[in-house]
Amino acid sequence: SSVVAPKFIERFTTVNVKEGEPVRLFARAIGTPIPRITWQKDGIPLQPGPDVQILWDDNGSTTVDIPRAKTSDAAWYQCTAQNVAGTTATRARLFVETPKGPAPEQRRLQLPRPTKVIQPEPAPEPEVIFLRHVERAAPHMPPKEEDRIYPPPKFTIPLNDVAQVEGGKVHFEGRIEPVSDPTMRVQWFLNGNLIQASSRANTTFQFGFVALDLLSIVMEDSGEYTCRVSSSTGVAESRAMLSVQPKPPIEQQSQHSAALHQIQNLEDYSKYVRTESIEEVVNQRPAFTRPLQDLGQLEE
Repeated sequence: SSVVAPKFIERFTTVNVKEGEPVRLFARAIGTPIPRITWQKDGIPLQPGPDVQILWDDNGSTTVDIPRAKTSDAAWYQCTAQNVAGTTATRARLFVETPKGPAPEQRRLQLPRPTKVIQPEPAPEPEVIFLRHVERAAPHMPPKEEDRIYPPPKFTIPLNDVAQVEGGKVHFEGRIEPVSDPTMRVQWFLNGNLIQASSRANTTFQFGFVALDLLSIVMEDSGEYTCRVSSSTGVAESRAMLSVQPKPPIEQQSQHSAALHQIQNLEDYSKYVRTESIEEVVNQRPAFTRPLQDLGQLEE
């Protein structure tokens, strides 16, 4: 006959009881052959005793009876069915509630009656404090920024002469001291004429760094450039020359005369000029250039 793995058809569920109440856990498993049933409590095999009874029968039914539940009986209970075809298990938890006793009577603290009244201490006499006048030095205040006197400006790095080709860019730069004088003012001149800021001339003055940038220079930009730095305590100047060189002309001569001749030959458009010819039409009588010949006797 075939064997069938065990299967529980009746299971027990989680139970909540009070301490002293009876507990019954019932389960039934089927299978071929009839499975062997075992019980575990929190993973430990459960043994029958005076406080716990375990019953089995030949149909796979089993029961755990606890006549009077105790707090120590609260645990996970597992029932396992096993035969040669396999093993299965079911489990549930038993909760045992301990009844609460009556609240303890609150005891009142009994204190003896005082036999002597303690009088509060009298207020202390006012204390006289003698103060002596002390002259204190006025606190030192640093001078305000606008009241500070800076030394006259001077160039630590002067301007340098520049030579550039017409259409290029030019950059003049230098360094001046002091750096943080708020009264300092910077001006640029070309041949004694003030340079105004424009799309071609940009000036920079930040933290003692002065610069002039010129874009797309022309021949008229040549000359002496002067950077004048003035403040409330003095004036400093630095000069540099700009030499603008004209653009070189386009080279007309070829270093390869043979190749130039071939190019000129290809560019000779006169060879490709279309000419029109007129044919004269003469009326002439047609004539045979080759007369017909006899073919002789032919068989049908």
